[in-house]
Amino acid sequence: MQQELHHCGKRRETYNIDILGLSEVRWTGAGKVRLASGVLCCMWATTNTCTRCCIMLSERIVKTLIEWTPVSSRLITARFFGKHKKVTIIQVYAPTEAAVEEEKDTFYGQLQEIVDRCSRHDMVFIIGDFNAKVGCDNEGLDDIMGKEGIGVRDDNGERLCEFCQVNGYIITGTIFKTELSIRKLGSRQMEERRTKLTMC
Repeated sequence: MQQELHHCGKRRETYNIDILGLSEVRWTGAGKVRLASGVLCCMWATTNTCTRCCIMLSERIVKTLIEWTPVSSRLITARFFGKHKKVTIIQVYAPTEAAVEEEKDTFYGQLQEIVDRCSRHDMVFIIGDFNAKVGCDNEGLDDIMGKEGIGVRDDNGERLCEFCQVNGYIITGTIFKTELSIRKLGSRQMEERRTKLTMC
């Protein structure tokens, strides 16, 4: 795990990312891990599961961290002091499309509880992997998504759109066109990249 954390930390430095959400990490263990570079990694898992998501913070951002809260192996939150207002980050790793309904319901139920507890004065960002395809048809949904989604909307995509409508969030990954180079990405990597969504 330490080697993987070090590698992720190096990539974070390369792209100068202060807050990096990681999904599908499958690490065991819990708590905070501080790397030699000063980077802090917050993660959590029960004794029976492995961590599926965590948040990696730069040394600069660690100084603004108010608290972090492990919710489940799929959900973790962190709250920060911002320049004008406090910021809440919710890192997610949603069940896959093939998961049973109960697992999906539990995930979205927990996510809704987190959102409901967030201060209305905070700026809230939800980042991570929703394992969802929302497609490009935004008719009647133009307040929550653009036309740059990929694929055909699946069940997870429907759930994500419904969640965004209820809470007034925007699926930012559908607003801007992203060029994918076939020469740089294999078909599996392209499919993985297409299903990753970031919201704010």
